[in-house]
Amino acid sequence: MSQKKLRQHIASEAARLMCGPGQPGYDQAKREALRQFKTDRLRPQDFPTNFEIREEIVALAEGRQAEQLRAMRREALRMMHVLDRFHPRLVGSVLSGPVSASSAIELEVFGDEVTSVIAAIDGHGEMHPLGPRQVRKNDQLHKADCIYLQSAYPFRLMVFPPELFESFSTDLQCGEVVDHANSKQLAEMLATMEHDVPEVPEPPLENRADRFEIYATLLWPLEEVMQNSQRHPEGDALYHSVQVYEQARNQYPYDEEFLLAALLHDVGKAIDPNDPVGSALVALEGWITERTAWFIEHQFPGCAYLDHELGTRARKRLEASADFEQLLFLVQCDRAGREQGVSVPEVSEVLAQIRDLAASFDGEAAAEGEQNE
Repeated sequence: MSQKKLRQHIASEAARLMCGPGQPGYDQAKREALRQFKTDRLRPQDFPTNFEIREEIVALAEGRQAEQLRAMRREALRMMHVLDRFHPRLVGSVLSGPVSASSAIELEVFGDEVTSVIAAIDGHGEMHPLGPRQVRKNDQLHKADCIYLQSAYPFRLMVFPPELFESFSTDLQCGEVVDHANSKQLAEMLATMEHDVPEVPEPPLENRADRFEIYATLLWPLEEVMQNSQRHPEGDALYHSVQVYEQARNQYPYDEEFLLAALLHDVGKAIDPNDPVGSALVALEGWITERTAWFIEHQFPGCAYLDHELGTRARKRLEASADFEQLLFLVQCDRAGREQGVSVPEVSEVLAQIRDLAASFDGEAAAEGEQNE
């Protein structure tokens, strides 16, 4: 095997490891991949770069998405049969597609007692009742008990009172957007996927991989990045990043571009600690908007601005931006996101929140477009 070919194989294997159980960081994945090939032909400077591994991750994600969607729908159907007397319905990304490594199977069920639902799924996985939540349905807030179940795939069950079943049972399709599906409808969808797959044009390059898959892949290695304990007493960079996201969400819950900047601002620390901002922008190129990239790129200048360490010209350039005030708030979020012992959501939950936010705006844009036609 040629040197170039070997380097590519190591990059592919490292990408596979990073997308698998445990999700190791770049350095650990490289070492494990190298051990599998049992070779000393590569010098350290000849190892695949993090950017090369990321490209392999993108390619791998494209190939896995269709099969993962089928597998998750099959698992959803199995669990819906278990919960049949509670009128289960599939919602969320497993119904609409695409799915990513952070996706959970979301089921709505209807029952008088959450304990009855818990009894029905007992023995079908590791269960964690999460208590009551406020859920928006049909532009109204409703109370539902949330249950997290780790089976072959993660499940998120929302248990609603049975009297809400009829009011939630709108048409299966709203325009062309699938809203929910019962077990019969899901079985029909699976049959179509597995036995009658139509030929479709190849999508544009920028749409082939799910961007949330990329975000998850870039975020998980931050768990291994331990920061300076004096400046960052909270610990690893992932814990810090989710804290910053939570701070940003409290003030700007509907600004997806700003929320992504808060969540992803430190991903470069796991790629190139000597150039975390530059490496983050390279890794995220094509997966974030120019506005999100601007926030990430200008966080350090924004910090210097607040500390009165920025030159006059640089200060004026920042002040001229329409997002100047929000940039300073991002810096404040970064400084506030350094608490020890603070409870934060899982990465999968955070990405699901942003995915839902993006989907809601896509739906509004589509509706507005129809009105203008």
